Parts: sequence; structure tokens; C-alpha cells
Amino acid sequence: MQGNFDRSIVQQDVGFWRRIANWWYGISTPPEPGGAAPYEEREVIRRSRLASIIILIVFIGNFPSLPAAIIGPNKILLPILGIQLIATIVAFFLNKRGHVNWAGALVVFFLAIGMMANVATNPGGITVQVVPLFAILVIPEILAAAMLPAYWVFIMALINIVFSFYAITYMHAPNLSQQDLQFAYSNGGALTATVQVIVAGVSFLWNLSLGRALREKDQAEEIARLESDLSEQSMQIMREKEQLEQSIELIIQTQSRVANGDLNARVPLTQDNVLWSVGGALNNMISRLQRTRATEKELEVTRNSAATLINLIRARKAGMPGPQYNRTGTVIDAITMEVFSPNEQRRAIDEQSAQKNY
Repeated sequence: MQGNFDRSIVQQDVGFWRRIANWWYGISTPPEPGGAAPYEEREVIRRSRLASIIILIVFIGNFPSLPAAIIGPNKILLPILGIQLIATIVAFFLNKRGHVNWAGALVVFFLAIGMMANVATNPGGITVQVVPLFAILVIPEILAAAMLPAYWVFIMALINIVFSFYAITYMHAPNLSQQDLQFAYSNGGALTATVQVIVAGVSFLWNLSLGRALREKDQAEEIARLESDLSEQSMQIMREKEQLEQSIELIIQTQSRVANGDLNARVPLTQDNVLWSVGGALNNMISRLQRTRATEKELEVTRNSAATLINLIRARKAGMPGPQYNRTGTVIDAITMEVFSPNEQRRAIDEQSAQKNY
């Protein structure tokens, strides 16, 4: 019970932070594309989400430096922080519109400029106490590895190394001893260059490995999606084949019934069936055949009635009793009523009856 309770608390915490992250991504990154979007679009969203977190960290990280900028001896630090905050806000909106490279370049550039300005504008020049500040120059390089294309880490490393040696050479304190200057070169210049090169190399390899892993993952997802689509298509083809076979069987059965004289037979196919047009055409043909058969039957009855009427007329002309005329429901009935009066028809019937009795 205790384990289930703890797991429930953890799940609630994860759900809370996930909702916070989704809210932040919703206001700071472009809309997420669909699952079928190409790798390039999904990669932009991934980098945009990472950039949004870095932008948030950089924005919040500037505020602890405000007291030192306000009351510290370096008065240029305050406008530098103000420019960094403005640049971070602009980068936020650029990232929201999907311009990840521009947003990353803006953050990295102004952060590097601020850190270099903080070092270069130290009152009294660069001293031994300022040398450890050169280590913070690795921060823009790391951010460049996270927010910009991989090769940018080498550009930032070169800029930081050049700045370090230039600042030590031309911006050191006038009263700095030769021994202290050598210490600054070895720890602020050479050591900084070593760290910059190592970080650049590792970041570059990490960036390439991450990109390769993401591309392989994208290819694997694409293959899985294609396999799923092919499987679905195969199932759809099998269903259509089964439906086609059943429809053909129904058509054959209907044709057999019609061939055996059952003109009331119809192909029972609906409009969603692939052979509905064929079944409909066959049903129309059967209906026409049924009407033709009915017409032929009616014509045959009419001919027989007409022959009976002709024989009856000939018998009357010869003064002999003719054949009995039975109503057939055809137009000949009306002609018979016009040719013979009711009395004549009754007399002919009586004569026929007497003749049969005799």
C-alpha cells in the first residue's frame, strides 16, 4: 500500500511538471507538427523547445547579477544586463516564430558580449584576481553547442581564445608584475584556450552524435510508420478482395436464377460495394427483361383474343354459332363489346351451350 501511495504521488508530480512544460512550450515554441511531418520540421520543434528552456534560464539568470551591477564598482555592468534582457526577450519571440538559429545567435552573442565586457571593463584593468573570470567564457560556447549548428562551437571557441589573449595583452593593469602577467597568460590565456578547445571538440562530437541518433530514430519511426501503412493497405486489399469475391458470387447466383426463369431475382448489392454499378446494371437489365416478358405475354393473349374474335365474326356471318369469347382483359374485350350487342353475345353463348348439350 505504501509503495502504491508513493508511486501515485510521483505520478502526480510528474503530471504537474509536464503540464507546466507543455504550457511553456505552448507560449514559447511553434505549434507541434503532426506525426507524419518530415524530420526537418520535427527537428526545428525539438531545437525550439531546447532553446526556449535556455532562454528562460538565461533570462532568470540575469536577475541575481542586478544587485552587483547596481552597487558594484563596474557601472557598465547595469546597461550590459539591460541589453541582455532585451536581447533575451527578442530571442523569445524569434523562437516562437520558428527562427531558432536567429534566437540562439542573439542569446549567445549578447551573453558573450556581456561576459567579455564584464571582464574587459574591470576597474583598474585585468589583474590576477580577474583571471578566473575568463572561465565563464565557456558558457556562451556551451549554449552555442545547444542552440546553433555544430560548427558554431569552434567559432565561439576561437573568439573566446582571441579575446582572452587580447585582453591580457592590452587590458592588464599597468602595475601588473611580470610574474603576474605570466600567471595571467598561463591561467587566463593558455588554460582558457585548452578548456575552450576541449569543450568545443566534445560539444561538436556530442552534437553530431545527437543529430545522427535523432536521424536514425526518425528513420526507424518512418520505417515503422511505412510498415504500419503497408499492413493496413494489405488488410484493406484483403477486405476488398473478400468483398469482391462475395459480390461476384452473388452476381453469379442471380444470373443462374434468371437463367432458370426467375425474373424476380435481383443482385443484393449496396452503393458502398465495389461492384455496385455492375449489380445495378444487371438489375436494370433483369427488370427490362421482366417487362419485355410481360409485354410478350400480353401480346400473345391479345393475339389469341383477336383470333377468337375473328372466328366469332366469321361464324356470325355464316349464320353459325361461333366460339365462345372469354374476357382476357385486353383491348380486344372493348372491340368485342362494340361488335356484338349483349343480346347477341348471350344468344351465342346459349347456342354454344345447346350445341354442347345436343
